Amino acid sequence: RIFSAFALRGLKYLNAVEKHELLPYVDWLCQEMQLFAEGRTRRLMISLPPRHLKTSLAICLVGWILGLLPWAKILVLSHSEKLAEKFAYAVRVLVASPFYQRAFPDTRIADNRSKLMDFVTTARGGLCSSSIKGSVTGIGADFIIVDDPMQIRHWDDLARMEGEAGHCTVGFT
Repeated sequence: RIFSAFALRGLKYLNAVEKHELLPYVDWLCQEMQLFAEGRTRRLMISLPPRHLKTSLAICLVGWILGLLPWAKILVLSHSEKLAEKFAYAVRVLVASPFYQRAFPDTRIADNRSKLMDFVTTARGGLCSSSIKGSVTGIGADFIIVDDPMQIRHWDDLARMEGEAGHCTVGFT
């Protein structure tokens, strides 16, 4: 349950929750995400309605992975460039936070490669965040996170879901 404690702290820092405890479903998701981060689960798909902390937990997960494995390369894909930018910005805010810096003193964003949506750690890991329609050819990754691959207005478009995004809201591969 170590990731659960980190996620709660991260969610509070990112202003995603105000409570001092996680709801049971969020705690369970954190346990599953920890198994993923440890490599004991290779694929994890989460499908929940909007405003159930999927993206916020995925942001914490990226921070957690970079904290434990600062050399890890992480690719995040979202349905829009704007959402990909918001995701990457939140990860940067988390990694720069005082509590994160104390918890993971070896994980820092390198000064010489610190673009908003494509940054590298001093250990040569990092995050590349892009739209699903953007070009990611040639970008390798140890972890791939797909967050909101399609807009909510297309929730009932089965052909679009099958052709473009699959049947999940968030997929970790």
